[in-house]
Amino acid sequence: MRVAVSMAMSLCLLLAGCYPDLDWRPLTPPDARFTVLMPAKSQEDSRAIAGGATMHMWSTKAGDTVFGAGYADYPDDARHHFGAVRDALIGKSGNKVVDDREITLHDMTGRAVRIEAVADGKADNARTVHIRLFSAGTRLYQLTVISRQDSIGEEDIALYFDSFKIQSAASGPSRP
Repeated sequence: MRVAVSMAMSLCLLLAGCYPDLDWRPLTPPDARFTVLMPAKSQEDSRAIAGGATMHMWSTKAGDTVFGAGYADYPDDARHHFGAVRDALIGKSGNKVVDDREITLHDMTGRAVRIEAVADGKADNARTVHIRLFSAGTRLYQLTVISRQDSIGEEDIALYFDSFKIQSAASGPSRP
């Protein structure tokens, strides 16, 4: 009996995810042409970014981790702007790129970037910034996870990134 209860509890924990504060729900913003699972209710914001475009971003905080998903429209092929967007996200000195590589997700080619960032110049405020950049013509999509080191499991980061799907302009919302 004890073994059965222990196995049942383990299964529940596995299905619930590794981080107890995450309440995964689909985000499919109107006109954004993407869907992604977010771990909590998100807030919308827009701001100017590199290349003269406007980033439309939805973000949320769960524990010590911030999740963001957004898009920007450029006048030319969005892939040409990956480097400038990455460099803007690196920001101030003291931050360093520890991974920058081409990736594929659901037949989309993009970039995966990981940055080690020091907030306020203090090592105890270190953050890891995980970024995914994808393009569909002139639209650039950006996914970001910013966390204190070891504050969230790799499984939850992978779940977030892997849930991202681009919708065609003609299709309606889809579920990841």
